[in-house]
Amino acid sequence: MFNFKNRFTLSLIKLFYSILFILLILTSVKVYSQEIPFNSFNVLKYDLNMNIYNCFIKPYPRSFSANEILTIRAESRIGQISLNAVNNSLTIDSVSVSGSSFSHQNNLLLINLDRFYDSSEVLDIRIFYKHKDIYDSSFIVRDGILYTDCEPIGARKWF
Repeated sequence: MFNFKNRFTLSLIKLFYSILFILLILTSVKVYSQEIPFNSFNVLKYDLNMNIYNCFIKPYPRSFSANEILTIRAESRIGQISLNAVNNSLTIDSVSVSGSSFSHQNNLLLINLDRFYDSSEVLDIRIFYKHKDIYDSSFIVRDGILYTDCEPIGARKWF
């Protein structure tokens, strides 16, 4: 039989778990949500050209060479763009077309453009790069089978 003290204790326990549940939901939303900053450009198209032939031959290396053409539209006046590119996985060799020079540090690829582009102008940037022969959990090669498992965060490890 419940008396006042037991009902009060039971109410406190329910209140405690309700507050704990709400805090858990708020914390998980904060931890897993991403703030989307304003980008000064919008990628319209990725054109990937990858030489992965050797990945299918023993000893099945994870390395490959590639080049890609990014077609982008400027959303504001830009003279440089920044892309995510993980240093441990990728070596950037060069940039061309609208890209004039680059730096690759702290997992960011900064590409200086050949001129300033105004809002709504469309341009192409070609990037020549290599994927290193490492396991990075995004570009996977095993026994002659190749696949990726990376959307969206891991893509910066292979293209």
